Amino acid sequence: MYFAIISEIPWQLINHDGSHNVLFTLLAGLFVMYMIDRWHTTNINILLFAIVTGVLLIYFHTDYDCRGLLLILVFYLFKKDPLLQTIFGIIVMSFYGFTGTLLAFLVINAYNGRRGFIKGEMGKQLVYLFYPCHLFLLWIVEVLVVNNVE
Repeated sequence: MYFAIISEIPWQLINHDGSHNVLFTLLAGLFVMYMIDRWHTTNINILLFAIVTGVLLIYFHTDYDCRGLLLILVFYLFKKDPLLQTIFGIIVMSFYGFTGTLLAFLVINAYNGRRGFIKGEMGKQLVYLFYPCHLFLLWIVEVLVVNNVE
C-alpha cells in the first residue's frame, strides 16, 4: 500500500486525467484473493465482492480498473491450468491491443516457475521502488524535453 501511495505523486505529475496508478488495482486484486482464501470458496459472496471491488476501481479511475482485477482473478483462479489462464487472459486484455497481449502471454508462458535472481526483502523493496522512480524519470523527461520543444 505504501508504494501505491508513494507512486501516486509521480503518477499525477505525468497523468492529468484524474486516474490513479496501477498499484491500487494490484492492491485490490490482492485483497480479493485474500478474501477468496479466507472464505475458502468461490461462491456468490465472492462474486459480489469482486464486482463491488471492480466497480470501485472504475469509479476511482485506477489504471486497468476492473479489467486488471479480472486478469488478476484469471491468473489466481486458473493457477493450475496455464492454458485457461492464457485463453481467458487474452480475452480480458485484448481490449488493450491484441498483438501486445499475445506477445505478453508468450513471455508469461515461457516462465519456468522458479524464482528469479532477486532474493530477500531488500531486493523486493528495490524492485517495488523502481515503479515510482521510473515515473519520476518520465516526468523529468517530459518537463525537460517535451515542454522545451513546444
